[in-house]
Amino acid sequence: MQASGQVVGQATYVDSDLRNDTPKRPLLAIAAPVRHEARYLLEWIAYHRVLGVPFFFLADNGGSDDTSALLQELHAAGIVFRFDWRGRWGFQTAFYDQILQLAGSAAVDGLFLIDVDEFLKDAAG
Repeated sequence: MQASGQVVGQATYVDSDLRNDTPKRPLLAIAAPVRHEARYLLEWIAYHRVLGVPFFFLADNGGSDDTSALLQELHAAGIVFRFDWRGRWGFQTAFYDQILQLAGSAAVDGLFLIDVDEFLKDAAG
């Protein structure tokens, strides 16, 4: 027999049966436009991975630094999903529409639309 519960305020999902009462974490993703961010990108990804965000949908809008090359390497390593929006202006709405459709067909419990200079904060502290 299986029981499931959801506490929305704390974003905690419980998926348990009589043998296992281990809480199941929600599956979270971040979508962000990226331009001229190579210097900060690895720190930003690492910070959010520690918080439990496994999926990053990043719009590569290029720049004069090595942002595009870094995003290509991270995509090849399976760390992020890179979407090529280089050379485009005013692309964010179209990118967010693309990601909302993708997240809607995936098993993502929560999607955050933020910028690379923004950091999520754990509600517990």
